[in-house]
Amino acid sequence: MVQYVHMAPLQLVLSHSEVELVANSENRAPSSFEDAAHDVRVPRLGAPELVLLAQQAKSAGYRLNSFEIAGPDLKLVRDAQLEEELSAELVAALESHGTSAVFSLLRHEFHGYAIAGVRLYRADTKIVTIRRNGVVLANGPEGVLEFVRSAWKKVSAW
Repeated sequence: MVQYVHMAPLQLVLSHSEVELVANSENRAPSSFEDAAHDVRVPRLGAPELVLLAQQAKSAGYRLNSFEIAGPDLKLVRDAQLEEELSAELVAALESHGTSAVFSLLRHEFHGYAIAGVRLYRADTKIVTIRRNGVVLANGPEGVLEFVRSAWKKVSAW
């Protein structure tokens, strides 16, 4: 498992359909950021959206380090070796055969497991993790927001 040092928790929100990153130093639940009266909502990032974000990352100069894997209970897999093995196969499938290969693995060989997050790396931002429901772990919003805004346009059109 990747260890994070000084990673600031952030939350992706859609404010009037514009993607924003909001500090979440109190580790509030994603839904607590929603404000229907002001048209602020949290993007519902599930496995399909996370895989599409991972695919978009390369064009923004990021390298896909790994996927975070959840079990049937949607809690992160705690067995580091198992997570590493599943993630490595999913990363290889995405890089060599695209998103459909990842979805096929999840439906068949890895049935019962789900992608709960993507870990990306870029020299200027270091490791960035984007998780279900728009939870982001990063050294700060610089560089990350630009990528997420660009990728979100493609993901939300999917």
